[in-house]
Amino acid sequence: MIVSLSTVAGCSDDYDDSQLRGDLSELSGRVEKLEQSVAKLNGDYTALSGIVDALEGKVYVSKVDPIADGYRITFSDGTTAEIKNGAAGAAAPVIGIDKDTDGLYYWTRTIDGKTEWLLNEENEKMPVSGVTPVMGVDAEGYWTISYDGGTTSSRVVDSEGNPVAALQDTSFFESVTYDDSYVYITLNDEAGTVIKLAKGADFYLSIKGAAALADFSYGQTKSFEVESKGVIKYTITKPDEWKVAYADGKLTVTAPTAEHASCADSEGEVSIVYFGPDNAGSITTLRVAVLEAPKIGDYLYSDGTWSDGGLISIGSDGLNPVWAEEKPAPVEGKSVVAIVCQTASDRIAQSEKDAGYTHGYAVAVRSAHGTDKVTTW
Repeated sequence: MIVSLSTVAGCSDDYDDSQLRGDLSELSGRVEKLEQSVAKLNGDYTALSGIVDALEGKVYVSKVDPIADGYRITFSDGTTAEIKNGAAGAAAPVIGIDKDTDGLYYWTRTIDGKTEWLLNEENEKMPVSGVTPVMGVDAEGYWTISYDGGTTSSRVVDSEGNPVAALQDTSFFESVTYDDSYVYITLNDEAGTVIKLAKGADFYLSIKGAAALADFSYGQTKSFEVESKGVIKYTITKPDEWKVAYADGKLTVTAPTAEHASCADSEGEVSIVYFGPDNAGSITTLRVAVLEAPKIGDYLYSDGTWSDGGLISIGSDGLNPVWAEEKPAPVEGKSVVAIVCQTASDRIAQSEKDAGYTHGYAVAVRSAHGTDKVTTW
């Protein structure tokens, strides 16, 4: 017997889908609200980098300024962290931090009341001073996490492999208070953890505005502003064949020349060990490295460095490129933000050169629209 499907599962005007439409509308509204909360949460995670540097003794708090709904903390190296007070009733975050036995802070995850170390794709613990996870909420309202700056992401799952639902607003910080000696940051966790950060000491020395890695070309010289107080004496160490001078509040660093590349350290740390009253001492460091000039096709990373993208040669007119048979992969553990597409200095607008963007142009791997975002560097 052949039966028409219409007699079994036909369409009917009597079907009421109002409940389904209502559920979808509710989900959409909840996801949209959660996305706003997640944007703030990811800002909190970014702020943690400076906070952990202070906890690990690398910097200290030099200033605290009130801002809308929170505070801006300025650290001794010139970096800042904006901490917004948590919303009333906000849930504790899935991702947190904790100190391990080695004295360093690592990312953690808490699901169903159980806290464990957050592991990357290589099953390794993730130091807070390294890659910052990026949280998100997918269209179905489940938590997602990215280890590469948001380029790719996957759902957060529990111990049984089930996706974890994002049920309500989430905030990492609860509040910030401070006195003459310390800044107290209360976390939004079950224990009400309070992070205690020391404010400026009677003596300090900091390199202002320096990037996490100061990159140089061979023979290039760069100067950095240094702020200090109460320093009586100091000593400087540097990588082999690098030249370093410190005077009148300025640190001048010169990379080795190409002729000395074979006997020079291509990267390392410039360290200033300084001493104050009563022989109190501390250290400030600047990571430096010589990088080959970027070329078309190279990967540009979130820390301002780059690596080979496979271009072997290209004509002076920008045509007839020759590429490696197998394209090199990005550097493991770094976040690709763009691909270099132009390096000819005569094709960079003068206005951009004047603004400090002297290397070339790059195509962002994600949207870079906005008055506060640039695609030159």
